[in-house]
Amino acid sequence: AATGDNPPLKLICTGGEALPGALVPRLLEWNAPVWNFYGPTEATVWASIHPVSAEDQEFAAVPIGRPLPDARLYVMDDLGQRLPVGIPGELCLGGPGVARGYLNRPDLTEDRFIADSFSAVGEARLYRTGDRARVLPNGLVEFLGRDDHQVKLRGFRIELGEIETVLSRQPQVGAAVAVVRHDDSEPRLVAYVETQGAALDPATLRQAVAAALPGYMVPSVVVVLDRLPLSANGKIDRAALPAPEAVVPQTGSAKTASLEELELRLERIWRSVLNVRSLDQDDSFFALGGHSLLALTLFARVQEEFQRELPVSSLFQAPTFREQANLLRMDGWKPRWTSLVPLHSSGTRPPLYFIHGGGGHVLFYRPLTARLGPEQPVFGLQPVELGSDLPPFRRIEDMAAHYLEEIRTFQPEGPYYLAGASYGGRIVLEMAQQLRANGEEAALAAFLDTYGPGYPTLRPGTSRFHIIAGELARRVEHHAGSFTGLPPVERLPYLREKLQKGWEERGEFIQLLRDRDRDATPTATLHAALRDSRSAMTEALVAYEPKPYEGRITLFRATRQPPRAKPDRHLGWGPIALGGIDVIDVPGYHAAMISEPRVRVLASELEEVLARLRGDA
Repeated sequence: AATGDNPPLKLICTGGEALPGALVPRLLEWNAPVWNFYGPTEATVWASIHPVSAEDQEFAAVPIGRPLPDARLYVMDDLGQRLPVGIPGELCLGGPGVARGYLNRPDLTEDRFIADSFSAVGEARLYRTGDRARVLPNGLVEFLGRDDHQVKLRGFRIELGEIETVLSRQPQVGAAVAVVRHDDSEPRLVAYVETQGAALDPATLRQAVAAALPGYMVPSVVVVLDRLPLSANGKIDRAALPAPEAVVPQTGSAKTASLEELELRLERIWRSVLNVRSLDQDDSFFALGGHSLLALTLFARVQEEFQRELPVSSLFQAPTFREQANLLRMDGWKPRWTSLVPLHSSGTRPPLYFIHGGGGHVLFYRPLTARLGPEQPVFGLQPVELGSDLPPFRRIEDMAAHYLEEIRTFQPEGPYYLAGASYGGRIVLEMAQQLRANGEEAALAAFLDTYGPGYPTLRPGTSRFHIIAGELARRVEHHAGSFTGLPPVERLPYLREKLQKGWEERGEFIQLLRDRDRDATPTATLHAALRDSRSAMTEALVAYEPKPYEGRITLFRATRQPPRAKPDRHLGWGPIALGGIDVIDVPGYHAAMISEPRVRVLASELEEVLARLRGDA
């Protein structure tokens, strides 16, 4: 620490390693300017600079700032495209300071030095640093760690640096590191924190992460250590981090070792459905990789085992098997069926309503809901046939009328903010039409890559082979980008995961065919309900003829459209939307835009639209 005996300093420069935000107050005690530098040798040492201020102590790692003169910093995705503000990607450096390559290493040169498509100089190159970063709203670049610190777990791409940032901001946490461990063959997300002397409660730290990040980014275990292990050069030695079971808990109440019979039976079902070997009673269904199809299977199994029917939507309020067990203990309790499902019920802003897509269930919107923040209430509208004895609607007009009725029971007066993905956009249009016919307006009528009448129109000469081959090529490109963007240690598990998923989908299809001819069981009934629901929705879609709409619509358009489709920025809605169309491009294709990591862009753009419509400053 600075004292009166220290010699006066004119400048303090930091570099070579990420500068922890926790060190900022100690550096500023010297009453000298502090500059944080960033740059690898391949970019002639320095590429960016940032004047450190007291505000930077809020960061886990102080921003690396803005580029030096003549240097250029780009945050790019796996396909070499620049990413929007706030979206993490690989940091690439350009400018005259970038080296020509590695001496006598053409293979490594080809991998790390790529053509600079953003430069007017023909021979210009970019250096792929292998560092993760993102551009902040104020234009500063934030360093998030090495590229091999981005992992994929249960189908979700996770930025370990984001978890470490949240944990580092908690009181009395000196430093934090997150890793994926394979101790029990089943990979799990584990975080380690270094205490600054005070007792830390791991459960409280997990709750802090859960409040700031999506469920799949919440560590299954938080381990408190007096000191994080360091390598010989002073960096955190991830390989030396102890297994969680080898660390004696510092504080907090230990979890009950024994579970009651009901929890044990429910745990077996969850482990079977989610295909995990171990399960903690506080593990969230979604954090364990649960999705809409697994949720349907899970609740069918629960009904078979306990002869009790719970709504799938209860997972939003009771996402652990312990909380689900408490619902099963409520004798005589039977939920009132409603199409209105609370996806996130708290918050001070006007509610946002998502209308189901062609798959029927609103669990599809959970990644987007998680990215919209704690102040945005979000509700979903699901078909009546997926949980009640009511027959499916076979007209979009009837669906729209029913969903508006359900919304008005909760919110009698507008403004109404409506959004629907794909199929759901057609229902949103009809709901907006009916509101207008009743003298009201939809404050937001948003389509998430919904196709309008006549779209896509394919180019002349397009055959069925072109369509299938193009779709296959698009999927291969998507998975190839994901594969190459992973560190080598994660690539084999990724391939194994995709092959396993394909095999499971094959098995589910065969099971559906078998159940079609069996006596009625909850699982067979579920498959029948899904089949009838999708059949009814298809019938309704074919019969629906959108009428011209006097209001304005907002179209979130996926940048990757069907192969060989004629370009149409409005996706066929031009003749229908008489009040105009606001088109917002989102990276990805169709449903992929609502999945990680592209959903971050969609959420950011949707938040901006909602803020503008609300009149927020």
